[in-house]
Amino acid sequence: MAIILRFVDRGGLLRERFFKVVKVTDTCSQTLMNEIVKAFTQYNLQLENIRGQGYDGANNMRGQFNGLQALFQRECPYAYYVQCFAHRHSMLKALREEEISELVAAGTLKTGSGKNQATTLQRAGATRWGSHLRSISSLIKLFTATRSTIDDLYLNGTDKVRGEAKAVGKALTKFDFVFCLLMMHDIMKTTDFLCQALQRKDTDILNALHSLVITKEKLKDMRENGRIAYWEDFRWKNLIPFTDSSKEILTLGASFDPRHNFRAFKSENVCKLALKYYPSDFSSNDMRALDLECGLFVADIQKDPRFENTTSVSDLCRRWLSLIKVGFIL
Repeated sequence: MAIILRFVDRGGLLRERFFKVVKVTDTCSQTLMNEIVKAFTQYNLQLENIRGQGYDGANNMRGQFNGLQALFQRECPYAYYVQCFAHRHSMLKALREEEISELVAAGTLKTGSGKNQATTLQRAGATRWGSHLRSISSLIKLFTATRSTIDDLYLNGTDKVRGEAKAVGKALTKFDFVFCLLMMHDIMKTTDFLCQALQRKDTDILNALHSLVITKEKLKDMRENGRIAYWEDFRWKNLIPFTDSSKEILTLGASFDPRHNFRAFKSENVCKLALKYYPSDFSSNDMRALDLECGLFVADIQKDPRFENTTSVSDLCRRWLSLIKVGFIL
């Protein structure tokens, strides 16, 4: 298990650093938590200081009752969970991944001349969702050449290769495989828009959620217009399973976006974020003063040349701390 820490350093810079690799006997949630706690204790890191946690979408990680994120929130109520954007897992298992893997393992396939000569089947990556679209697209483009290669392996290969080629060739020509291949190509062309949006370095949470809504609408349209209406278990709404709380935290937190001269800043969102999600960090007096302070803050900072062209929350923190150190802000 790899542990990565995301933190703000003393200079106000947002950092993300590899922390430790831990050997685990199994991947149940309690085992993973015990090992993480042990690693934190070893380096004197306080669990109560955790303000967020993110993993892939596996149930043992994100389960709301016994998942790893739930176990941590019992100990650290402010360690809100958001699914890791770097992991994309399929809600559809119709594509015969085993057949695709065996075809790729059979060797490099080339076809045509000129620019087509360099075209080959592409292996899908484990963590890059866009690679699955490229893999499927290349198989569709080279379908005839792939069948010819499989036939040649069956006729001229060793006994082991011939057996594998026969099984793959039979699966490759089945109607359901070809149908699912073409259907998955249509679906992945739609989800690739979201994948690319989430991987851009300049993407903020509001734009990411907007891309998610567009993708869900497109998939919903595909389903309701009959293209995949037979698939009753297709859960398009769970493309990225945000919980209601994590979605609200991210949306409220977007008020701190300093771009465009703090246009996104909303006092009511800041107050709601503090009152609902971090009540222990703010006394009743703090909460009474917060709304007024927010109004003064945005009015002042929008006119302050020292905060012009601030590009991120990390940039804002860094400028703020630099002024505190020299005594300009108390």
